[in-house]
Amino acid sequence: MNNAKLRKCPDCGAEVSKTADKCPKCGAVLPSAANIGNAIGALISIGLTVWIFWKFGLFKMILVVLRH
Repeated sequence: MNNAKLRKCPDCGAEVSKTADKCPKCGAVLPSAANIGNAIGALISIGLTVWIFWKFGLFKMILVVLRH
């Protein structure tokens, strides 16, 4: 696979265009830079939310409210 516009399918090993969303041979969904970027952004958002809750003691407040 010397062509710079192709990549290997992680499931079946077929040569697939770098712009393809899924493998035409086996149908596996292929990771793209946009999907990876969205996942990283979501993880950062979740991490920041957890940190804010922890920093300001909101977890304790929620537990107090849920216990009553």
